[in-house]
Amino acid sequence: MATDVLKVERGKGRLSLRTIACMVTVLLICWLAACSSAKKPLSTQAQVAGRVDTVIAQLQTELGRCNRRGITSLLAPPLENDEAFSRRLAELCDQATAIRPVFVVERMWLKNSETVRADVQWTLRADLASPNGADSSTGSRQPGGVTMVIGTAHFTLVGKESPRLTAVDGDNPFAPQFDQALIP
Repeated sequence: MATDVLKVERGKGRLSLRTIACMVTVLLICWLAACSSAKKPLSTQAQVAGRVDTVIAQLQTELGRCNRRGITSLLAPPLENDEAFSRRLAELCDQATAIRPVFVVERMWLKNSETVRADVQWTLRADLASPNGADSSTGSRQPGGVTMVIGTAHFTLVGKESPRLTAVDGDNPFAPQFDQALIP
C-alpha cells in the first residue's frame, strides 16, 4: 500500500508540471501576440523630418547632375523666382563638371507647422571646366583640375506635405565658390 500512495503523489506531481507547462505556453503565445501588434505611426514631426530629408537628398542628386530644372522644381518662392540664385547655379554648372555634392543634415528646427530650418554641412567635389582659351577665374586652381569646397548652410523649407526650399543662408552650395581657399 505504501507504494500505491507514492504512485499517486508522483502522478499528481506530473499532472501539475503539465499544467504549469500549458499555462506557460499559453502566456508565451499571448505575449508574442501582443508584441507583434501593428507598429505605432510616426509622429507628425518625424514625418515632416523624413520628407525634408528626402527633399535635401533630391537636391543633392539634382545638383550632382547639374539639372537646373530638377533643382528649380524643389524650390519655393522667393527662391524659386530669384534670378541671382539661378545665375549662380548656371555659373556653377558652367565652371565645373562631374559635380559630386554631399549634404549632411546636422540638425532640423521646426519653426512652425509649415517651416523647417535644416542645418546642413556640405562638401562639393568637382572637376573644373576648361574655358575655351580664356583664363580661369578660379584662383590658384588650374582649369580641368579637381577641387573640393566645404561649407555650412541653413536651408529653410516650407510646406508640411511637400516641403520646398525657400532660402539658403550661409555658404550656398548652389553657387560657385572656387575662389576660396580650396582643398585638393
